[in-house]
Amino acid sequence: MEACRQIQLERDTFAEILKGERATWQQRMNQMSERMCTLREEKECIMNRLQELETSLVELRKQMTELPSLAPPARPSEVEQQLQEEAEHLREELESLAGQLQAQVQDNEGLSRLNREQEERLLELERAAELWGKQVEVPWEADTKFWALQLQ
Repeated sequence: MEACRQIQLERDTFAEILKGERATWQQRMNQMSERMCTLREEKECIMNRLQELETSLVELRKQMTELPSLAPPARPSEVEQQLQEEAEHLREELESLAGQLQAQVQDNEGLSRLNREQEERLLELERAAELWGKQVEVPWEADTKFWALQLQ
């Protein structure tokens, strides 16, 4: 009977620890989900800005071809160069955000897997405690019936 109580106590303690860890992991998952949403929004803004810049660049090039036949500049105009630099910077930032997003997704997958493993372990411990409880109860019930018959 004492062994059963000890196992139940250990199970309850482990269950409390798992509840705390689950809450912590859930909080981290929520934070990561929020971060992923933020990264997606930033990525979308950057993609829109990049599209705007590319459209502006195309329009500038078109305007340059429509200008009267002047001697073409030896190098890109200052505005065109700035647009190209900004577009390149946004491409790099987009790649960085995509990498961060991928890392967040991998972290979330790892946390989900760990959470499932902990839940499975808790179920195993609960089953073991239940089996111990049944093993301990059966002999005790037999003793009770034996003594009840003896007293009659």
